[in-house]
Amino acid sequence: MSDKFVLTIDCGTQSIRALIFDKDGILIGKKKREFEPYFSNYPGWAEQTPEVYWDNLCVVCKELKEECSDIWQKIEAVVVTTLRDTCINLDKDGNVLRPAILWLDQRIADKVNEFSNIENLAFRTIGMKDAITISQKKGKAYWIRQHEPEIWKKTHKYVLISAYFHFKLTGRIVDSIANQIAHIPFDYKNKCWPKSNRSYRWTLFGVEREKLPLLVNPGEIIGKITKEAAELTGIRAGVTLIAGASDKGCETLGNGCLNEESASISFGTTATVQTTSKKYIEPIKFMPSYPSAMQGYYNPEVEIFRGYWMISWFKKEFSMREMQEALKKGIPPETLLNERLDEIPPGSHGLLLQPYWGPGLKTPDAKGAIIGFGDVHTRAHMYRAIIEGINYALLEGIEKIEKNRAKK
Repeated sequence: MSDKFVLTIDCGTQSIRALIFDKDGILIGKKKREFEPYFSNYPGWAEQTPEVYWDNLCVVCKELKEECSDIWQKIEAVVVTTLRDTCINLDKDGNVLRPAILWLDQRIADKVNEFSNIENLAFRTIGMKDAITISQKKGKAYWIRQHEPEIWKKTHKYVLISAYFHFKLTGRIVDSIANQIAHIPFDYKNKCWPKSNRSYRWTLFGVEREKLPLLVNPGEIIGKITKEAAELTGIRAGVTLIAGASDKGCETLGNGCLNEESASISFGTTATVQTTSKKYIEPIKFMPSYPSAMQGYYNPEVEIFRGYWMISWFKKEFSMREMQEALKKGIPPETLLNERLDEIPPGSHGLLLQPYWGPGLKTPDAKGAIIGFGDVHTRAHMYRAIIEGINYALLEGIEKIEKNRAKK
């Protein structure tokens, strides 16, 4: 067994994991804790207290330390990967000012900054004016500025969950370039904050330059674990914290998708398909490629918003019987549901699902639909139609990436 190990923190929308890998990438130990993904004070809202993420990080680390006590002191580095497009407001002392607004939150701002006449003309010329307006109003910084101006005034840094973890672990508000996937003024092609103060991105997202964190390349050192963080997490003080990448980007790397000859499909709350490219490619026109976990590379991506979240929706609304049966047997409900899949032929006897349970930026008016019902159809047909609908959409995403790659 290797004498050097890496501790990985993986924080998703519904759970957090602590994992130990050896230098060959072999998983040595793992602990996981689930939590309520969000609370909602109003329809369409989705918020989470950042301390929920941090407190559960501390718990899983201590649980893993207890289970892997013989190798815990041999951990040489820590790396963090988290969910995307979820930002936190920190004051000048690093205190959280309000709950984080999650990526799946549906609220929009009414008041946003105006673009110049030249910018508006350019957006109309390329057919992006409506998409730009929608993206601008969806930016949660604008909503906070409009409805909670006192919070925005106190905000010293507006950062992603990854940077929040980095701060809690090292005392430094620094983030990886490969984590910057959100409604923030990031220049994806050049992998930096816009150098020009006249960039349309500042108007688009409404975040001042001084409120953004210092960025480093993935793989670079962010800092050292502090004594305070060591007491809370059990991680040895002085261990190096390395800049990582977003959850989807790490998944693409972990799947061995290192070039354009392969694709990584993620069956997460948002289903995605990514590849890895040396060139900057926009799989959907004017939608950016994201920085890869590999320095100098990009991850062209097509996402199905609320993709495999639909499985949770189906379980909640239609699968109480399977959930109760699974509870009695001590197995996940998906195990029983997947057995039902084998009972239904491909095509679900003509039942089709259009997976727009959440509209995308380029399809703001799209609605989800299940069509083709007949007296032969059962709940199992609906379940298979959901799986097939999402997967056909992912296949379409692969075709879009291939088509745009061919143009380069």
